Amino acid sequence: MTGDADKPSPPPVVTIATPDGFIANDWQGRRRLLASDITGAAGEAVATGGADIITPEVLAKAVVECVPETRPEDLAEWLPHITAIEIRFPSSFDGRGFSIGRRLRQLGYRGAMRAVGRLHIDQFRHALLCGIDGVGLTEAHAARQPESHWVKAATTASPQASYQARLGVRE
Repeated sequence: MTGDADKPSPPPVVTIATPDGFIANDWQGRRRLLASDITGAAGEAVATGGADIITPEVLAKAVVECVPETRPEDLAEWLPHITAIEIRFPSSFDGRGFSIGRRLRQLGYRGAMRAVGRLHIDQFRHALLCGIDGVGLTEAHAARQPESHWVKAATTASPQASYQARLGVRE
C-alpha cells in the first residue's frame, strides 16, 4: 500500500466560479497554511508544525486551508488577520465544508472564502448561502460546466425551487 506522498497532486485550480461569472485564481503563488497549524493567542507569533513562525502579517498574505476536520472556533482569535480561506471538499457527499463556511461567518470572518475540491454545480447556491464566495475549478471542470451555467445556478436555485417544494414535501 502506498502512502499519501505517492499520490499525484490534484489538478490546479485555475478558475473561480462566482455569482457574477468566472475569475482567474489570483491566490496562486500565495503561501498556504493549514488551519490546524494556527494556534495560540491572536497577536502573538505562532509556531507551526515546522520551524516557521506565523505572525498576523504572514496570515494576511497567506491562504489558510480548512479540511473537513477543521474546527472554526480554533481560528476565532486569528480571523481578523486572515484574508483568504480555502475550504476543501474531498467528496461531493461530504457537507462539512458548508458548516465550516457558515460557522466562520458566524464567528465574524469577513475575508474571502472559496471552496475547492469535488463540488457540483447544483451545490453552488448552497455554498453561497453558507458564506462561501466562490468555487475553485480545474481547467477540465470549467470546460465541462461553462460560466453561464454557474451564473444561472447562483441566481435561480432557491429552497422554494427545490424538488421537495414542488412535490409538497417541504414548505
